[in-house]
Amino acid sequence: MSGDISTLFYRHPGWIDLRDLYPGPDPLWLREINVPFHLEHAGDVLYLQINTVADSNDEPLAHFAQRVHDEIVATKPNKVVIDLRQNRGGNNTLIVPLIRRIIQSESIDRSGHLFGIIGPATFSAAQNLSDDLEKYTDILFVGEPTGSKGNAYGDSRKIILPKSGITVRAAIYFWQDWLPMDKRDATIPQIPAPLTFEAYRHKIDPALEAIVRYKEQPSPK
Repeated sequence: MSGDISTLFYRHPGWIDLRDLYPGPDPLWLREINVPFHLEHAGDVLYLQINTVADSNDEPLAHFAQRVHDEIVATKPNKVVIDLRQNRGGNNTLIVPLIRRIIQSESIDRSGHLFGIIGPATFSAAQNLSDDLEKYTDILFVGEPTGSKGNAYGDSRKIILPKSGITVRAAIYFWQDWLPMDKRDATIPQIPAPLTFEAYRHKIDPALEAIVRYKEQPSPK
């Protein structure tokens, strides 16, 4: 059920959204939730939102990954944020080019400069993407625990029961991104920044604010 949480943030015809009662634009994470992925600058932060692990109608995810790398080289942002809060999954075979381009962005792939925002709707292929970012980069996760664990069943297939017509979904693969002894229930952010009712109402993004405020702590001598 966790993936369905993200659909609560889509506007629905005839419904009044609480955030519409307050002035100002939506926070970044709610402005482009209907597109597969996009990037934009917010001060010295390059903000990437990936809402599904899939190609868009206009651009493959691999091409977007190259654009991200080129943008980092051209603009030299101080921090890069990869927002996966709205990402309920997709095709995990498309992940590798994005991981490669992040690793190749050496100015960003270091502690205190690369951040991932995760939450309870970060699920399925988005969990796989989080796993690879955790494994191969120096990312810091911010936000709330993901909706899955790294070792989990997935790729469900639909079965319609012949008598009742009830739909049953059965997972057919076991994905093991974590070591077998890793017993975590989710990917846990190093910087907790839960979304609160008041923050949502006032169009505040606690996760992005925590990233903007974050300063790398000096190593002990």
